[in-house]
Amino acid sequence: MGQVQPATLKKAELPPSFIARPFFLLAVVVLLTLIAYWPLQYNGFINFDDDKYLTENPIIQGGLTVDNVIWSFRTFYFGNWHPLTWLSYLADLSVFGLRPQAIHLVNLLLHLGNTALLFAFLNATTRLPWQSALVAAFFALHPLNVESVAWASERKSVLSTLFWMLTILCYSRYAARPTIWRYLGVTLCLTLGLMAKPMLVTLPFVLLLLDYWPLRRRPRVLEKAPLLLLSLISGVMTILAQRKAEALVPLSINPLKERIFTAIVSYTGYIQKLLLPINMAVIYPPSTGYPLWHVGLALTIIVALTMVFVIRRVTSPHLLVGWLWFLGSLVPVLQIVQVGSAPMADRYVYIPAVGLFIIAAYTATKRWWRGVSVVVVLILTVLTFRQVLCWRDSETVFRHALDVTRNNYVAHDNYGVYLLKTGRAVEAVGHFSEGLRLKPDSLLIISNMWSALVVLGRFDEAEPYFYRAMPLWNKLADRNLYGMLTIFLMHKKKDDDAFLHFVKAIQQTPNDVQLCLQWASKAMTKTGE
Repeated sequence: MGQVQPATLKKAELPPSFIARPFFLLAVVVLLTLIAYWPLQYNGFINFDDDKYLTENPIIQGGLTVDNVIWSFRTFYFGNWHPLTWLSYLADLSVFGLRPQAIHLVNLLLHLGNTALLFAFLNATTRLPWQSALVAAFFALHPLNVESVAWASERKSVLSTLFWMLTILCYSRYAARPTIWRYLGVTLCLTLGLMAKPMLVTLPFVLLLLDYWPLRRRPRVLEKAPLLLLSLISGVMTILAQRKAEALVPLSINPLKERIFTAIVSYTGYIQKLLLPINMAVIYPPSTGYPLWHVGLALTIIVALTMVFVIRRVTSPHLLVGWLWFLGSLVPVLQIVQVGSAPMADRYVYIPAVGLFIIAAYTATKRWWRGVSVVVVLILTVLTFRQVLCWRDSETVFRHALDVTRNNYVAHDNYGVYLLKTGRAVEAVGHFSEGLRLKPDSLLIISNMWSALVVLGRFDEAEPYFYRAMPLWNKLADRNLYGMLTIFLMHKKKDDDAFLHFVKAIQQTPNDVQLCLQWASKAMTKTGE
């Protein structure tokens, strides 16, 4: 088996201060990260997934119990199978209760841990502390990564990345002296990472890249076979979970050709965001299609860069490895197998961006580049600080999304829900109306519009939305719906018997939403007669 060989400097060439410098550089990165994320302590939850994961999830609020632990491993709730993420939430609530500050603090500590482990791996394998610290700084301080840290529901990103970094660190030790126990350590870390988020399915392929650089050993495909099997199992579990949640978008709605075009453009879109981190939003509006010239230009850029890095693979192997890290690790989130409508998301690039950071940092070998790098890191610190402020609460995060994007019906809907919950129903109606102008067939916005009109007592206006939203309600198990239906029917009913049956259905079968809605529909039908 091959041995780990430093990519550039030999041990005899290391400066006398080498042992001390890495700790100092890492400490500086950690300090800047704490400064950049200082406003995080004042941030709360938002009404976008946080309700499903935390604030309205009675199982998670129950804390660590035997039943809840079993549930974590058995559930496909919300279209995911990530038991380790559920266990981390259960542990948090058992220790801290439902406090957003505690959830955010754990996310930040995981982010700092990821940063330290990334630095440790690169510094140990390249013996270039300055460049290793620069990669860690870019990772820790790039504002595109704020979403993964500041969003309580993205615990899965920072937690799974912890095991990604542990896997590559354990793998470097295995490559230096292969033993069965060290290989089992690699396998265990990958398994735990996949149980936090299936984003790690591409990690076995990244390990092949690391064989080439910085480990400088002959790539061994068969050695990765057990790891590839784990990735395959995780991928199957993920597809089953998403299919059960009816989250998969069929090809009849979005053809394969359009998905491939979107994937190609997404690559260059992420590069643009990494180079110019502005106008970042919690949700980007779905694509309406890209012209062929746009797709062709993006593909040309990707092919051209790939050719350049292949040509320079001998003299600058980090270029090809970093580039393929970026291209390959993005594959699971390019929406080829489409879930939802968002073509891109900041959180998707949390791991893939490391590849581009490696390219930038290990190319900056000149002294004057170090000065430029310091300035860039300080600018990123300021931008991250500002981006964390945008995540203060639902109003700031969705108001910001509407300010920096166009035709964003998802942001309009979620901002409207926030306004409705905070007693600003008139403003909510305005945002729901705008959302329906952009997406007239959205059952979720139709349902929310009905709720807002009922709250305002505009029952006649609400009636058409009631019928249009029925297909959605039949799939829900939301008991909060019953109260709104009761108020609505009290003002619209003409058939006392139908209304009484509806109330009785709620009392006798509170979990049978479909039955209750059938009686509600009957009451409304009587109203129209």
